[in-house]
Amino acid sequence: LSVRGRAIVIFSFGQSPSPPMDIAVRALQENAHRTGYEPVKGILPLRKAIARAHAERDGLHFELDNIVVGPGSKELIFLLMNVFNGDIILPSPAWVTYGPQATLSGSSSVLMELREEDGWRVTPEILAE
Repeated sequence: LSVRGRAIVIFSFGQSPSPPMDIAVRALQENAHRTGYEPVKGILPLRKAIARAHAERDGLHFELDNIVVGPGSKELIFLLMNVFNGDIILPSPAWVTYGPQATLSGSSSVLMELREEDGWRVTPEILAE
């Protein structure tokens, strides 16, 4: 279809139909000279921004040493599943890889049905069910 001039939007996993924002392009250009590794936990300004966002949005307060930034949530979740010793509670709806990741980690998993009226968030009531 694209050969015939039709616009095709690709929604494959990890593919964005949009170009990067100009501010992101500028930041990459301005920091291209930085070739060393950053701290494993992530840079401090980003970890502070994450802590601030959760405090403002969720009323949650985290120590900065308990915040880890990674290359993507799928990888971080998979790594956590591999070091966790116990059953894994999976939210539903959830990303399609969570169930297979639990299986690959050798853990048993249980689905937890989230509700739209709760903003698709885990609540104490849902956990009690």
